[in-house]
Amino acid sequence: MAYVGGKSKKPKTTTKRKGQPWMKTQAEVIRLIIKKEGGNISWKDGVKKLKPYVKKAIGKEYKKGGDITWGDAINKTKAMLSR
Repeated sequence: MAYVGGKSKKPKTTTKRKGQPWMKTQAEVIRLIIKKEGGNISWKDGVKKLKPYVKKAIGKEYKKGGDITWGDAINKTKAMLSR
């Protein structure tokens, strides 16, 4: 077969971007919040209640760039809710 100019016809491979390590834990925490609230609230309402639960778990308001990372705050909240 003779060479014909142009780009090669290799199949395109795409890789999916991986999420942050704490995202999976955050979803688990939201599930725990929904369960603690009686299971009759929606995911959206669980997300809205996430910050107050985080505040309760770490003892203060979470601040981006502060002394604790979001991942650590989520892990402390999960530990608090799992008890």
